[in-house]
Amino acid sequence: SKAILHHWARSLYRSADQRTPRLEIDQRLERFASAVEKLKRAIDLPRRSGRDEYPSHLYNTLGTAYCRYSLALQEADRAADGEAAWTSACGAFEKAIELSGGVNMEALLAFSRRLLDHAKTTDAEEQVVKASEVTQALELLDEADDVAENYSAPDPVWTEQAARYRAEAFSLLSEELGEAYIDE
Repeated sequence: SKAILHHWARSLYRSADQRTPRLEIDQRLERFASAVEKLKRAIDLPRRSGRDEYPSHLYNTLGTAYCRYSLALQEADRAADGEAAWTSACGAFEKAIELSGGVNMEALLAFSRRLLDHAKTTDAEEQVVKASEVTQALELLDEADDVAENYSAPDPVWTEQAARYRAEAFSLLSEELGEAYIDE
């Protein structure tokens, strides 16, 4: 079922995370790849009537799995594969937001978080990419603020996360970075 595959995939990518007891990189890569495959299978299953996994949530989790996979691939000196996984992560987050009609707060916050993390890892010669990712993160945070305003009792964690991520985004910006982005 979608729910079993979803939770199995989350368990796999969490067990391969760097913060857990260290596994060899090959084992970690296998777990991330397996998590991505299980999430794709869950997405491909037909939606059952009644209580079933929301497609938006599956794509959000797929985006997170791809992000973590991307980092592990970079760590394994597989930069091209890491960038391909990052591109897939962005596509999955965008699909999660699209499928929710733009109101999946978890996807908006998760994607903005991953964009900021990725912007921090860009090389000095990739300043336009960095500026673009920070700008996109700020746009997602603005959307998250709009979504939260439409809730009668929004989760206070949302507001706190959005404020923290926004402050981080502004700290990544500089006059030089802004000029490089505008000039491009």
